[in-house]
This record gives sequence, structure tokens and C-alpha cells, in this order.
Amino acid sequence: MEMADSPAATAASTAPSLVKVADKALEDMPHWPWHCVVDAVKQCQSLFPLAESTGVFDKVVGALLAQMAIPAPGDATPTSSSPESSAFRFSCDTKCSSLSLRRTWWFEDLVVLSPGMVERVAKALLARGADHGIVARFLFYYLKCRIAGAGAEDKAAMLEAAITVIADLDRSSVSCKGLFGILRIASPVKLAAGCQEMLVAMIGRKLDHATLDNLLVQAPSGTSSLYDVSLVLRFLEAFLRHGDEPGRLKKVGELMDLYLAEVAPDPSLRPARFVELATALPAAARDCHDALYRAIDVYFQVLHSPQSSGMSEAELSCTVHRIDFSS
Repeated sequence: MEMADSPAATAASTAPSLVKVADKALEDMPHWPWHCVVDAVKQCQSLFPLAESTGVFDKVVGALLAQMAIPAPGDATPTSSSPESSAFRFSCDTKCSSLSLRRTWWFEDLVVLSPGMVERVAKALLARGADHGIVARFLFYYLKCRIAGAGAEDKAAMLEAAITVIADLDRSSVSCKGLFGILRIASPVKLAAGCQEMLVAMIGRKLDHATLDNLLVQAPSGTSSLYDVSLVLRFLEAFLRHGDEPGRLKKVGELMDLYLAEVAPDPSLRPARFVELATALPAAARDCHDALYRAIDVYFQVLHSPQSSGMSEAELSCTVHRIDFSS
């Protein structure tokens, strides 16, 4: 004779599965209030890597993206501490439309995230098709809000997270001015070598948009030169790997003539380094070599000044012959 099911067993069989309830809640996440989605992001931050391996983080990012596409009530935008009024200006090369401005209302709520979480969220948003320009602007806003007052280690983590994501963005999403802004903040900070190279490469690719003031980076402490010529040579190397268009090449040629004129009076600039600068670009970068002649003349006069160790006539001749004046 079969025994009748106990009331407890019957209740257990008809009760919804806890897993199913949780899955249903996650599926409904795009419809949650914004503050609940933000709280979920913060919870993921404290539960990594479990949140990622269980698929929860992916669902949270989907909810974030769905909510970000909806303008906030009143189309609120971050204004009081906007990067447009600071060294970290929004990095769009072109003026942002009113629509894109309305899509930045969420910046303030996510600046509390850790650098690692910001990197994860930004990359996940990009993978889901988020606007590259908006993500770039958020990263600059994040740096602007968090970098001041942070310790050296935290600054490095924030900068490395931002640089890593920016390297994956469309070139048009980040301005040359914005990249130099990051460089200024990063200069006294010890970044990972890979992040340093990424930043140099990104600036180098946009060198035709740089100004002389951008290039006048103070030389590292412990060196006698006024400016960091080695850094500019690295920019040039990165540019030449991508800058084969005649128009871009000539812009950089004009910029380098200005830079040579600025560094030529430095008696601490070694001859070999000056020659590297003068010969870094192909002859096609210049329609006229007058500015280069003038910089060389100034540099030779400085070499024979009392402040310099001097240069023999043979060395002078060798220096001139290494410079290609053909056009």
C-alpha cells in the first residue's frame, strides 16, 4: 500500500525553485530602478570572480546598458564637476551633440567603483556595443573625480585602467589633448611598462594634432636636459609606424621644426640626441629646410659656448652630413 505524500513534501514539490526565482529576478533586471542596478554593480565588485563565472555580471552590464540609453528625468548631466572645466576635458575631437550630453547622466553614480571594476564595466559595455565616445568621456570624468588626493598606488591603478580601455576605443573617440592630459598626470606616477607604451603609442598616432606646448614635457629628475627629448622621439617612432599620409607627415614636420628651435639652445642636449631629432623624419616631411637650418645653427653656437663641453670640427661635419636636406 502506497503512503500518501506528506504535507511538507507536497509543499516542496509545488514551491518555485530558488534558482528559478533568482534567474527570473536577473532576467527582470533591465526593468529595475536605476539605483538598484547600481547597487548590483557594487555587489558584483565585492563578489568577483564569482559574479563573472555565474553570469551575473553579464546580466548586470546588460541592465546598465539598457538603463543608460534612457535619458534621466530632466536630462541631468554632470556639470558642477564636469571635465570640460578642468584639465580633464571631455575627449571628443568634435563637439558633442545634445543627445550625447543627455547620455552622460549616469557618470556620477559609477565613479565610486574601483579601478579594476571600472575597467571591467567599460570593456563589457564596449563589447555590447556601447558608444565609444561616451565611454571615453566617462573614463576622463572618472579620472577627474578620483585622481585628486589619491595615493601614488591608487593613481597608478586608475590611470592604468583608463589607458587600457582607451587603447581599445576608436581613434576619433579620444582627442590628442585628452591623451596629453593623462600624460601630465601620469608623469610622476610609476605606471606598468605596458601601459606607458600604450599611452606613448596612442599619442604618437595622433602627433599631427599635437601642439608645441604639448611636447614641452619636462625632462625626468636626475637628468640635466630641460625637456624630455627621448619621449618625443618615442612619439615620432609611433607616428611613423602609422603616419604615411603626406598631409599628416608635413604637419608633424612643421611641429618638429618648432620643437627643434625650442630645444636647440639647451647646452645639456647631447649632440647625438639632437641629430636623432633632426633626422627622425624623412625629407618629404618638409617643403623647406630653412627652419631646420636655423635650429642647427643655434645648436652649433650653443655647443661652442662656455656652458657646453664643445664639439670638434670633425664631429660638426659628421653631424651635418647625417641630416638629409633633400626635398
